[in-house]
Amino acid sequence: MSGIRRSKYCLLFNTLIPILIVSITCDIYGKGIIYLSKKFKSTIQELQEKNPQHTWSSDFCFLAEHLKSGSSLAEEELVANVIKECLETFDASSPEGSKKIEDFLTFKKEIS
Repeated sequence: MSGIRRSKYCLLFNTLIPILIVSITCDIYGKGIIYLSKKFKSTIQELQEKNPQHTWSSDFCFLAEHLKSGSSLAEEELVANVIKECLETFDASSPEGSKKIEDFLTFKKEIS
């Protein structure tokens, strides 16, 4: 019985309370924080690794480093800027570019 209670408290203290603290802090400071999907995180990291010669914006670099640290939360405005940059970067006439554009349009719908 104590093992079940302990696991409930671990879930509470390790998951729910940090999310609650972040939400309250964001409400106080007026910033929207969103949860990023694994697919979005892997896409950003893949773009940075596969295109090292591309000059990414400071927002993109900051988000990529933030995601490398293992975080799944980011400021909504920052993510919107990165999505906009990525949409402008790809060529819609190539098959790979059109697939990436579709992915980023899907991400854009998810955050709005």
